[in-house]
Amino acid sequence: MYKRQVLAGDGHEYSTYELSGDEAWSLEEYTAEVSRQSGRDIPYRQVPVAEYRQMLSAGGLPETMLDAFIETEDAIAQGQLALVTGDLRRLTGRPSTHLTAAIREALAAIHSVAVDDEVTRSQRDRS
Repeated sequence: MYKRQVLAGDGHEYSTYELSGDEAWSLEEYTAEVSRQSGRDIPYRQVPVAEYRQMLSAGGLPETMLDAFIETEDAIAQGQLALVTGDLRRLTGRPSTHLTAAIREALAAIHSVAVDDEVTRSQRDRS
């Protein structure tokens, strides 16, 4: 819906929007919040470039894509992608979902899927 409003509205021709949430957060902050809400100790560790390259390569990422992934991860680590512009809020007319709420919703969805899977297994085992 929002895409249609922007594309159909006047004044957006030749515009570029940086879509981000209303506040920036680091991977350390993200990990700490997931740990807090899940009740599990989840450590954050910045993986050294050589190790990250090896992990990506071992996972089957094509050689031609390795540098792009490594450069993106480096930009994230340096905070270069932690830009808060307000564009998303202005375009949608509402605030973005706060990190705490987004994690709560994601954990609830994961829990729901796990419960559904357990019920399905239980029903299958009784058959």
